[in-house]
Amino acid sequence: MMPVSSQAASPAVSVCKCILVIEPSPSIRQLLDLTLRQSGHRVISVATTAEGLVVVRNTQLRVPDLIFLAVDYQQRREDFVLLSLLKRSRYHQQTILVALTEGKLHRSWHAMLPAERFLCLTKPFTVEQIVRLAVSAHREGSL
Repeated sequence: MMPVSSQAASPAVSVCKCILVIEPSPSIRQLLDLTLRQSGHRVISVATTAEGLVVVRNTQLRVPDLIFLAVDYQQRREDFVLLSLLKRSRYHQQTILVALTEGKLHRSWHAMLPAERFLCLTKPFTVEQIVRLAVSAHREGSL
């Protein structure tokens, strides 16, 4: 798992990424959507992992470069289906998953994807952390 740096971000490189936001809270989802769009990214926002799976499986859409997934203490089957799909699909080999958590994740999450494709961000997080994460993921060559 790669930590999110708390240092100030350098100026963003103008690279448009396709970012999928899976967040049940309308206010957090809207904040992420607006922030990432203002940073120049294409954003698809949904409320549930089941809706996110529809987006990820849709071959007519651009493959997400980055997925923000809200994770709570309930381990949902759909979350593990999404992780499994990202792990085995040849179309999603470069997709990075960012788990938005309220605490520590169960170790089973960390075993699903290679460390360079799995990040955690603990709530409450700042808008700056979201933008910095999107920029740094690209700079590190992950996307």
